Amino acid sequence: MHSKLNPESLRIVKVVLWLLSTRIGTYLLCGNGSLCKRPPFLRSFSEIPLSEREGLLVSGWSHGSSVLLRIVFDAFKSFGAYSFFTKVDKYGYNPAWEAIGYCGPDPLAIEHRKKAQQAAERPLERNVLDVSSVSKNGLCLQLKEAGFEVLEDVTHMAKLWHEGKCSQEEVRSAIGVKCDVVVVGSGSGGGCVAGVLAKAGLKVLVLEKGKYFARDDLSLLEGPTLDKMYEGGGILTTAECNVLLLAGATLGGGSAINWGASFKTPSHVLEEWAVVEGLPLFNKGSQYEAAMEAVLSRLSVQPDPGEENLQNRLMWKGCKKLGYHIVHASRNSIADHACGWCGFGCWNGKKQATSETWLVDATTNGATILSSVSVNAVLYRNSAQGKKHQAVGIVANMENHDGEGLLFVESQATVVSCGSLNTPVLLQRSGLRNPHIGKHLYLHPVQVMWGYFPSDGVSSEVTYEGGIITAVSQEVANWQRGGHGCILQCPSFHPGVLSVIVPWLSGKDFKKRMSRFSRTAHIFALARDHGTGSVSIGKHGRVISYPFLDPIDHQNLVDGGEAALRILIAAGASEVGTYNRNGDSLSITEENTSAQVEEFLQKVRSRGLGKLETPICSAHQMGSCRMGKDPATSAVDPNGETWEVSGLFVADASVFPSAIGINPMITTQSIAYCIAHAVIKALS
Repeated sequence: MHSKLNPESLRIVKVVLWLLSTRIGTYLLCGNGSLCKRPPFLRSFSEIPLSEREGLLVSGWSHGSSVLLRIVFDAFKSFGAYSFFTKVDKYGYNPAWEAIGYCGPDPLAIEHRKKAQQAAERPLERNVLDVSSVSKNGLCLQLKEAGFEVLEDVTHMAKLWHEGKCSQEEVRSAIGVKCDVVVVGSGSGGGCVAGVLAKAGLKVLVLEKGKYFARDDLSLLEGPTLDKMYEGGGILTTAECNVLLLAGATLGGGSAINWGASFKTPSHVLEEWAVVEGLPLFNKGSQYEAAMEAVLSRLSVQPDPGEENLQNRLMWKGCKKLGYHIVHASRNSIADHACGWCGFGCWNGKKQATSETWLVDATTNGATILSSVSVNAVLYRNSAQGKKHQAVGIVANMENHDGEGLLFVESQATVVSCGSLNTPVLLQRSGLRNPHIGKHLYLHPVQVMWGYFPSDGVSSEVTYEGGIITAVSQEVANWQRGGHGCILQCPSFHPGVLSVIVPWLSGKDFKKRMSRFSRTAHIFALARDHGTGSVSIGKHGRVISYPFLDPIDHQNLVDGGEAALRILIAAGASEVGTYNRNGDSLSITEENTSAQVEEFLQKVRSRGLGKLETPICSAHQMGSCRMGKDPATSAVDPNGETWEVSGLFVADASVFPSAIGINPMITTQSIAYCIAHAVIKALS
């Protein structure tokens, strides 16, 4: 687990553990609770009885006034619980799962693999080259066979690396390759761009830092999947530790591990971008609307989700009883795709990620994908004073059978599609200085509410199986007033990630909460955020900052959370609650009066979210290289080209001028589709 912590955080953890192993240190961290009546009158943490230790952790750390101790408490609790529920033996089994009613990997996938007469299709197999598994000569040979020109000398490229960090020996041993367009990233933005460009006849090389996991490669185990396919191994937070971030880091990016919800860009957002931001691309009847239709078609987006799982049916039941808005959610999969493991990749290929669609188009038309490649910088020629620089390619690190080495790619155009958390870092590392690079980061902050629905003894249905997001409520979305409210949806929780946000009041209480895992339904409120954060390069690498919630966002999440609780109550939950560190909950019985329910809801409202009081999550990151009509207010122009460097385009969710308040996959791909055509026009 230490690999998930940055060096500074790891040092803090080590210091705290060392202090707790000493009597003086325990006194400094736990105060008078470490005192005893017998000499030496001080106790180390391990010498304090268990019940007292629990009390010290809760009252002194979790609920104490020290922000640092709260963060340390949350880190210890989160990493400990996550490890407990995700660690598996050599057979892929964890004995704790039986106690919480969890089956592990999808039983249908296991059964299918047992019966399969042959291995599952691997759509990209012949066109994905994992540089970590081949020698330098082998890679060069395969690139030549794929129709790329391999450069004998890359000195001219190395001289353009503004950092100048490569030695002559590194330049001599480097690999150089030439193409029309190099695309950095293979997610919704990069995958779509690569598919469109290759289909237009351009020679495209896609670079991906993650690995390719085809259908049969997927373990569908929570821990190993998050380690291999998510940013930060699945445990990534903002610098303030106030938001838990989930983002893809594999071939296919977020499209490979998202929950499949596929929504067109809301009309009020398009109007805002066209009128307020002055971007004609988003005018009614424009190229963008045609791009959306092309994307919806390529992803086989279906408006009817088919059979819905327990969570979504409960949400429908509660909304209908209250008279709340609710509709079916469109998904990029066929109607019978009732899988609760989409966050771990799609084992049957029914979810239309870029690895099943756009990247297949790209490789069918001559593109090649290099995986396990980390791009260092975009290379460009310095211009005459007053003119834009000209992009000429990239330099990347790769580690193969011959050891570490450099890869130089020379191209006519460069497209950066690393996602909102990584694209600004690459541009900053490349020497771009536009002040809006890395700013305006939107996260679609999420608050989760829960309701416990005990089994009736007849049905064995559990909340984590079946299609994930098949319904959406706009009851508190305020779409008529710009959409700065919350949508309500059901999430996919497996025990590891859930244990990270479940409050810990005592060992006994935590076990009780987790033992109800399989029959606990969740509804989350997702806000279209006003407030923004930033992404920058710090002493220890990337720094993701998102200051405490904007007052409007805070109020919207409070309103959304209350609506979610009301829905769960109306759906028949026997107990409902929040994931606030105080563990607020209410048992629902026939004796409950409406006044008691309202009193509980008012208590939740008045408590609010508080700084580090309630876990806030984010699975959507946008806006950190925003598009605009002027370099004074944006990082890229209306075609997605950077203001400082011509031939350098950005095509991912980082170009969003603002948050959109709904799942962003279709918007990301539609914008990327338009930017791809801008690249084609620029090169022609």
